[in-house]
Amino acid sequence: MYRVMLVDDDLPVLEFLSSAIPWAEFGMEVRHCCKNGAIALERAIEEMPDLVITDIGMPVMDGLELLRELRSRDARIRAVVLSCMNEFSYAQQAIKLQVVDYLLKETMTVPTIVELLGRVAADLAQERQEAVRSETLASLHGLGASLRKRSFLENAARDGREDNGWEQEAVALGLPEQGEMAVALCRLDGPETADRQWPERLEAAASDASLLCLPRDEQTCVLIAWGDATGVLTAARLHPLRERLEQAVGEPVSLLSIDGIHGIGPLRPALAKLLASGLDYAFYLPDRSAADLSALPPFASEDVVLLCTDLARQMREAFLQEDEERITLLLQEWMTLARDQRILPGTVREWTFKMLYDNQASLLARAPFPSRFSLEMLYASLSAIGRVEELAAWTRLRFLERLEAVRGLAGGSGRQEILQAKRYVDRHVHSRITLEEAAGHISLNPSYFSRLFKKETGMSFIHYVTLVKMERAKEMLSQSSDSVERVSEQLGYENKSYFAKVFKMHTGKAPGEYRRA
Repeated sequence: MYRVMLVDDDLPVLEFLSSAIPWAEFGMEVRHCCKNGAIALERAIEEMPDLVITDIGMPVMDGLELLRELRSRDARIRAVVLSCMNEFSYAQQAIKLQVVDYLLKETMTVPTIVELLGRVAADLAQERQEAVRSETLASLHGLGASLRKRSFLENAARDGREDNGWEQEAVALGLPEQGEMAVALCRLDGPETADRQWPERLEAAASDASLLCLPRDEQTCVLIAWGDATGVLTAARLHPLRERLEQAVGEPVSLLSIDGIHGIGPLRPALAKLLASGLDYAFYLPDRSAADLSALPPFASEDVVLLCTDLARQMREAFLQEDEERITLLLQEWMTLARDQRILPGTVREWTFKMLYDNQASLLARAPFPSRFSLEMLYASLSAIGRVEELAAWTRLRFLERLEAVRGLAGGSGRQEILQAKRYVDRHVHSRITLEEAAGHISLNPSYFSRLFKKETGMSFIHYVTLVKMERAKEMLSQSSDSVERVSEQLGYENKSYFAKVFKMHTGKAPGEYRRA
């Protein structure tokens, strides 16, 4: 049985999770229920769980600190975060801790958790099968040459740590301790190929050119040259080598090189730079490129928040208008802007994830949105995308999938008027919105509409409008430099003092205090 730990300072939540979920159906057993992170950590040290479901805000030790402690002890542990906090910063921290999912308590249901546990159980089962397979292979054959090469690259990427035998590994792979060296990142430019033989063909072609080939993943490898072969990886000779490698693998290839490395000592930081900066530069380079990494211009150092914030605003508006063409054009503009401004790929991915996060949070807040889009899966997929064109196509597909889901909700019966009213609020959030205007938009009597909205949502229409406006105000205060007065005007408030009062009632903080937090 997989061991499960539940952590929350809210006793009803612990009781709900422990009793309402059919754990045994997934081969799971709740072993511990803890009221804060400190107690949970003590229990985990005694018996490490396979899955942790934890709240964020708790006394003594919060959920994110608990996950950091658990990850430092066992990186394989699965985690699900529960929270009342619909804030991007919390979700971002949770995703970076590799949580399986981030659930808001207000949208948490038994079917949602059951679907989630199905994914976790399948993942745990696959991990165990792979572990058994790896142990079997290791016992029969020992650690293969390919695994040794990958391990060598992984250790090189940890530049700055203690040697830990890295130079001995280099010598064991046939690298000389002294002399001139050069390295190159080789990327397969075609779509991920089903032909698993290409690494062997590439390695054979590299060997013919007196190069050591170290596979990194399904799309990239590292080439190392020394002695007389060093010249092959200089800028002047990269294109002939690229053509030679393309003939061997039957796919377009790109190369980024670093030369002028003197001895095995400087080789490690050169490899670390190649793996970090090389992959960043490869994100923007066209297919079949061949370039000296040191000759490429640096990435932008100036703040790009304003540029990104404006794009996020336009994407939000296009989505609310259900304008597929506009969404596509904006994404093309986003990727062109990123390339022209030389924005770091990591920043591009972070802002893309933020747009998707804000979009998903908005959908969950305004409708019973059937979330098929795990944030952890989105983040993992985003992080693995290595080219700007792929990122644009992937992001467009995610937004169009969500549009289809929204249209499906709107086409249903029973709540269509409520969904239409919510869309009206979304599209007019920057204006003054009245009950009579919204009722007129959906052709209902204002009194009947008011009762219907309260019955279906549990809140008054005016309360809902205020909720949407305050959530938008939080985004504007945290992402723009507009004054509080300007923010209040953009949200349809004529009186700045009244806006500040409403904002404090909603968040517990004055607008200026919220911005500084």
